Amino acid sequence: MIKSLLHSRKELTQQTIVLLISQILGMALAISLDIFNTRILGREAFGTFTFINTLVFSLLLFFDFGIFSSGSRLLALVKNKDDERSMMGLLFLITLVIGFVFSITIFISSFFVDSLFSVRIEKELQLISFLVFIFPFQALIPMICRGSNLIFALAIYNIFPKVVYLLLIFMFISQINFMISFVLFALSVIVGSILILLYLKPNLRNCEENYTLLKNEVKSYGMKIYSGNIFGNLSQYADRFLITLFMNTSALGAYSLAYRISSPLKLVSQSLSVAAFREFTDSKKIDMNIFKLNIVLLVVSSLLLILFTPLIVDLFFGETFAEIKILIPVLALGIFFTGLTQPINSFLGAKKKGDYVRNIAIISPLINIALNCILVPVFGLFGAAISLVAGCFANLLFHIFYYKKTITE
Repeated sequence: MIKSLLHSRKELTQQTIVLLISQILGMALAISLDIFNTRILGREAFGTFTFINTLVFSLLLFFDFGIFSSGSRLLALVKNKDDERSMMGLLFLITLVIGFVFSITIFISSFFVDSLFSVRIEKELQLISFLVFIFPFQALIPMICRGSNLIFALAIYNIFPKVVYLLLIFMFISQINFMISFVLFALSVIVGSILILLYLKPNLRNCEENYTLLKNEVKSYGMKIYSGNIFGNLSQYADRFLITLFMNTSALGAYSLAYRISSPLKLVSQSLSVAAFREFTDSKKIDMNIFKLNIVLLVVSSLLLILFTPLIVDLFFGETFAEIKILIPVLALGIFFTGLTQPINSFLGAKKKGDYVRNIAIISPLINIALNCILVPVFGLFGAAISLVAGCFANLLFHIFYYKKTITE
């Protein structure tokens, strides 16, 4: 069955495999980095490191403005390389401005975070604010590669910054603390982004014309995706902020680690959906073979993860994080539901159904956040995991509803 499914969509399967391998390697590197960080920093400092990441990337959600998703869709519709590169140039220029505004925002936030979350990272946030300008580029580049169907470039970008980060950790291992670890992380993203920029060779030709196209696309499509993404992704960070508020950064570190180990499950679906995105712009519905292949791969990978969870935790993280053994199978169920939605979400985006994506992304996270507020104070990390599963299942139901609505319109 699997062989016939793979053969029926050979080109798509090849692209999916390339991207999936890169994402698996990237995730393996990310988990390896977590192993090093947990052992070098210790549980408390790793929790603080995780909190800084949570803060920075939750604020980053507000700096998309619908531009990245709109640019990705416009690139998917472009038919020649010259027009692609000129649109890329405009996107990079806008993102540079966004990056500097983002740096200022992180600097200002440093004056309020300590009192809100009972942490002591004001000076550290002020220092890293000079480096965080690069993270909007980290969000933009995968969208550019998706729209232009540059799967190989995206595959390299998934891996290279993590390799650089790992090498930098080895170089400075005797001096590592949570602050230095974050600085090295930012520097690795800077190096990777510069190299991909040189590879893509963007230019600023037809800048005014492209700006008009982009502005219209943002108004008609991007802003809907933007508002949806804020709500959709904010719930992922909301549970972490609530864990910090109701528990502490040490518990946050453990939850983040459990989620990291579980998250490879969605790589198959993400790879398949990204590879099919350009095809979806011309399709009336999703090929059933894509659905079948997605389900089969998700089931197999879920069973493997649950089977090897005790070994992974004992071998790499030890008794310090032993409690995540019971969290990972629960989180895996939620991520399984998320994986089922990936092709549908990509299809709705390709068909310019930004209002549907927005509606889904607003309602489902509200369920997750509400349950977190109720369950985390009572059940701790297990309550956060149950809330995630409920939110992901609701998300799947809404995706199915809007997919059926789209293909019958």
